[in-house]
Amino acid sequence: MYHYVENVVDTNDSVRLKLNVTPSEFEAQLETLKKEDYQSFWVKEIPNLTNQRIQLPEKSVVLTFDDGYRDFYEFAFPLLKKYQLKATVFIISDFIDRNDYLTSDQIKDMIDSALIEIGFHTLNHAYLKNTGSETAKKQIFESKTNLEKKFNVQILSFAYPYGAFDEQSIKLLKEAGYLAGVSTISNTSQSNKNLFYLSRMRATNYRGVDLAQALDML
Repeated sequence: MYHYVENVVDTNDSVRLKLNVTPSEFEAQLETLKKEDYQSFWVKEIPNLTNQRIQLPEKSVVLTFDDGYRDFYEFAFPLLKKYQLKATVFIISDFIDRNDYLTSDQIKDMIDSALIEIGFHTLNHAYLKNTGSETAKKQIFESKTNLEKKFNVQILSFAYPYGAFDEQSIKLLKEAGYLAGVSTISNTSQSNKNLFYLSRMRATNYRGVDLAQALDML
């Protein structure tokens, strides 16, 4: 689970610094994944992996990026193309074309690369747990169809803002036609039982050798 991939200029931006991986660190991680023969997948492919409709390689990884920041296109995307690794980017629909967020043209370019899956991250990064049913439904359903038409793709993956979800959220995801939902639960164990609250490992400023050691412990 990634958020920012950039060289943070504002040293007082503690949130950005905490959630950031620099481009050089990110490249070292991708280089390690390639060297160690990891095969990359999208979130929407996880159900087929857990159901064994797609053979699960011994070494597999799903790279996810929350919020759809513009630095993904500027720094992460070129490196993913360089190393030919897939990734899933979760878009906040109301934030498209805003300052600091991905533009429509950038999203189209990413989709055309055949490396990037676009997932949904609500209309405006709303907290879904214990939210009224109509509000939750609007955040999960609204814009999905419009985005699918606009970008000519199916949106099948969802990320809960703040990692917050409940039984209602899961039910609505299924009704909306999503195949999987990702949480912020720190784990690497995935199965058919948690397809709508998949666990993730938060990316930190691992260098390549550190990442290799961390992966060996999974």
